[in-house]
Amino acid sequence: MFQARYTRLLLPAACAFVLSVMAAPEAQAQDAKMIATGDSLFNGNFVGACWACHGKQGKGTSNGPKLSDKEWLNGDGSVEFIKGVVTSGVPKPKKAKTPMPPMGGAKLTPEQVDALAAYVKSLGG
Repeated sequence: MFQARYTRLLLPAACAFVLSVMAAPEAQAQDAKMIATGDSLFNGNFVGACWACHGKQGKGTSNGPKLSDKEWLNGDGSVEFIKGVVTSGVPKPKKAKTPMPPMGGAKLTPEQVDALAAYVKSLGG
């Protein structure tokens, strides 16, 4: 009876753990694909490409702060925060010479904003 009670308690938790481990590679592949998409957008050659102000791989310039460190000037560095900055821009930057227009001046889809945020987060913040 003692063993049956613990089996009933532990079996659902064990099943949930196994399912989460099985799903992890698929989620990691999806995250890697999103980061790669964000990389190509950030470092691409189109109007509003982020590297023009933030430098290649987010190393920073005098026009845009470094994004490849853990310092965040206007928020907590979460993916949601980064998406908000990309979407809304930074009209009065704390350290940069010029404001950041919404979406860097580009026209981005919500999926592209998500990918950019995932890439910027992956840089080190």
